[in-house]
Amino acid sequence: MFGDVLKNLERSKGVLVQTVSVAHFQESQEARLQFTEEFKAQKERERHYRLLAVVDWLSADKSSETQQMDLDEKRASYPTTARWIFTHPLMRQWLDRTGPTKPIFWLSGIPGAGAQTLLKIIMLTS
Repeated sequence: MFGDVLKNLERSKGVLVQTVSVAHFQESQEARLQFTEEFKAQKERERHYRLLAVVDWLSADKSSETQQMDLDEKRASYPTTARWIFTHPLMRQWLDRTGPTKPIFWLSGIPGAGAQTLLKIIMLTS
């Protein structure tokens, strides 16, 4: 009699262990799927954030006046910028302006070379 009970208990134990193993496996699979979904969502948020940062960088939401003020503040850190032009003999002659006519000062350069910066400094100085 006790032998049958022990056999039934052993079988029940085996079934219970298998059930627990299956439940544990299912739980592990669900956790893995949830982690994968969270990872994908985080990756998508980061991609979206980078996209917004690029769009913001490319957008011209600042007025040219605001941009000019920002650049003026940056240039203030370098007070000797473009002062070399005032040592050039032709520039000194142009600034002298003792004659009856107003001379033309022609300043040109490739984009980004600093012609506008030079012009602004010349205009502020003269």
